[in-house]
Amino acid sequence: MNLVSGARASTVLFNFLKSNDQEIKKGKILLPANVCPIVPATIQRCGLEILSHPDSALDTLNEKELSYRRRDKVVMAKTALKAGTRLTEEHLVKKMSGTELGHPHVADFVGRVLKVDLQHNQVLEEKHFQ
Repeated sequence: MNLVSGARASTVLFNFLKSNDQEIKKGKILLPANVCPIVPATIQRCGLEILSHPDSALDTLNEKELSYRRRDKVVMAKTALKAGTRLTEEHLVKKMSGTELGHPHVADFVGRVLKVDLQHNQVLEEKHFQ
């Protein structure tokens, strides 16, 4: 058995932050709520500022950025589908849609019959059904 060792993630983060010190100090660090406690401690050790709450940064985003941040996985056609197809779970997939809004639940479409053809990765909408 070979023993493999390397720098801890906190050491890698610290070295990255210190090597990009001037560029990073121009702004504040936004952290997700579920981050490991060592991450903010490492950032603070580098003398950088952390936003107190992730949503406090929303005031600085434009409409396009807000739309992107709020996007979610939606139900799409896994492959091209013909009108008249009775949908099964195998026909559907959930994916990030960019900024398109859509339905988040696959089960709501299973068993329904398409009234139009759908393209691969097309977001499903109520108007597509009989």
